[in-house]
Amino acid sequence: MFAALAFASCSSDNEPANNQGGATGELGYLAVKIATNADTRAGEDGGFKIGTENDVKNALFIFYDAAGNYIESKTPTLTFNNNNNNTNPDYEKESDAVLVLNKADYNPTQVLTVLNYTPAMKNALEGKTITSAVGVVETSDKFWSEGDGDAKKDYFVMSTSQYWQTAGQNNTTSVAGKVFTDSKTAQANPVIIYVERVASKVYAKTADTFNPQNPKITLDGTPNTELGITLRGINVANMSEKTYLVKKIENYSDWTAFNDPSQFRSYWTTIPASMTYGNWSWNEYATTAFDKTKDYNFYTLENTNQTQPTDLVISAQITKNGNPVSIIYYGGNYYEYNDETLNVYGQLLKDKGYKMYTKQADNSLKEADITTDCLAWLTQTQHEAAVKAGKIKAYQTYAVFTLPEGATLKNGEENATAEDVNTLLQSNDYVAQIWNNGMCYYYVNVEHFGPVAPYTIGVVRNHLYEITVNTLKGLGTPVFYPDEKIIPEKRTTDEFYMYAKVRILKWKVVRQTGNFD
Repeated sequence: MFAALAFASCSSDNEPANNQGGATGELGYLAVKIATNADTRAGEDGGFKIGTENDVKNALFIFYDAAGNYIESKTPTLTFNNNNNNTNPDYEKESDAVLVLNKADYNPTQVLTVLNYTPAMKNALEGKTITSAVGVVETSDKFWSEGDGDAKKDYFVMSTSQYWQTAGQNNTTSVAGKVFTDSKTAQANPVIIYVERVASKVYAKTADTFNPQNPKITLDGTPNTELGITLRGINVANMSEKTYLVKKIENYSDWTAFNDPSQFRSYWTTIPASMTYGNWSWNEYATTAFDKTKDYNFYTLENTNQTQPTDLVISAQITKNGNPVSIIYYGGNYYEYNDETLNVYGQLLKDKGYKMYTKQADNSLKEADITTDCLAWLTQTQHEAAVKAGKIKAYQTYAVFTLPEGATLKNGEENATAEDVNTLLQSNDYVAQIWNNGMCYYYVNVEHFGPVAPYTIGVVRNHLYEITVNTLKGLGTPVFYPDEKIIPEKRTTDEFYMYAKVRILKWKVVRQTGNFD
């Protein structure tokens, strides 16, 4: 959003003569208009859209000299007016003010502005050069606050809008020649300051023709027409947990098409190298219940990482005749899953020549079936470790064999160990995919409006990503551990689709439609 801000005027009973710059020891007056970008930008460029997230509770102005050295900061009280000028649609609100500078003799030439700052942000910025200030990284919980009502967010942090000029990144607003020794002259020669929200917004809705397509698979060897999809929850995945407080522009020569000085902004960004991401479990997705008749707003921080992009996720359950059904996929086939399924693995091991013998009361050995008594799926902790180690994908799992105390294991006539069996169970033919109680998810990458990769996927500050979900089809990505965090990925054995259209708006709007499979 752009807000144009005008400060409540200040005056002095004995104002000095009308001179620029302010003599040594004198006060300097600077009139500013702050414009909050009305727009949020959107896969398809959707133009701009007025946002409602533009309330302002405080303002921080940091002044620098021509070399970018810190001079002083000001925190005036601001009063904003809505922008009702349809011929200037580039900002939402405007506020006027006259700032009284204590150190006019230092000849400030530029100002960095932050609205709705926290004390920690103020402390992190004050005293730094411009270069250092642009490098300040903050964490996600500080960029909006909780308001009243149903999941309402208030007081979005905004900072000086960034774009590229001939001389480099426009980090600040120039005030050169705008500091006067009387407030009236300052008011007649205001500085326009544009700010943009640090947050991004994902707006999700379903198309009027939204119609999930029931999965069609061969189950237990028979083509099945009784499967359905019940939608459970919705939210955004791979949410950035930190960002630059002031937008950072690097490698600009690679994305000149995203620079828009006429609108005082750019449409791409640089994210911190130390980025971490927040994600939800299947159970946590269900806390935001999916209702195709509702629209959803999610706020996140910018993310241009192409290997872990921000996604819109819909959690669901596969059903059979209207009831959740557990399904297992292994060996290239789908089967209904139940507590006895592990016994099948016992038979598979027997087919591979493995035999287990247990010691009897008279110390003799007797062959025993390999059953669920000694086979179990990975625990959630074990599964998370296996995924982190790269042994399996998050949507896969495998069985673990434990040799009972006193038992002996052979493969043919040779002695064997539990480790031998577990190595086999971790091979591709035995790794399984399980829709535990039908749990699964569908997702789509949030698209940007770039013409070529990597600028086709990403989330940039002050952009509104409007996603319209057209359909869901396929089995989705299976979930076995409902409390394990989900980092969205598609199965390699089966394509699924969530078809959506994304638009980004003023919030700069990006629109996207899509089918989720």
